[in-house]
Amino acid sequence: MNLSAAEGATPLDPDTLAGLIPDLATQEELNAFEQQNIALTVRWALRSRTLRQELLTAHGLRLLHQRMFDQTWQWAGRFRTVGTNIGVDWPQISVQVASLCADIAYQIAEGVGSPDEQALRLHHRLALTHPFPSGNGRHARLAADLLVRQQGRPLFSWGTLLGATLLWKRHRFGRRIWPRCGRRTQGTSSRYGALRVRDGRGRRDAAQGSKQRATTGGCPYP
Repeated sequence: MNLSAAEGATPLDPDTLAGLIPDLATQEELNAFEQQNIALTVRWALRSRTLRQELLTAHGLRLLHQRMFDQTWQWAGRFRTVGTNIGVDWPQISVQVASLCADIAYQIAEGVGSPDEQALRLHHRLALTHPFPSGNGRHARLAADLLVRQQGRPLFSWGTLLGATLLWKRHRFGRRIWPRCGRRTQGTSSRYGALRVRDGRGRRDAAQGSKQRATTGGCPYP
């Protein structure tokens, strides 16, 4: 199989690749297959009673990942047991995920920050923890969308530089950049593809922030 990791993605080691379920030949085929798997999951996740009650638990986050990739990878929904070039040391994953869930639950209960800020903190820390062998960015974005939807807010539009630049700036410099995130995306079938960072127009899109609205078919994650 001719696989090359997308820019910013974690390279897949041989043991991880051994868990591939479908018979695929190229990275493009894998991307398309994962996209279909995720599209089916989005419909389920937005209606799931289990996730409404358990999203902010290790079980709920693992269940979400498992459903996103259950037709693609045998290890879907399992925390990684190997070191990677990003993320916490794998023995610390369970502790870090439990701490994250408890922190966000507390912030919601005590009204610390807006629902948007709470969801984006969830996204940011999930991505930094990198609990799964692959699919962490897509999983974190969907988890954040589910959290804001549960609080009566519209889904994020996930501008092209959000994960790579805006959240990094918030972590690095402590800036309150959350209100710049685009909102009100209705399409869900292609919202959670691999993150692609673009220069030029992508930077102008990010600068406009909440003035923009994503539309079905215009998703930055093809």
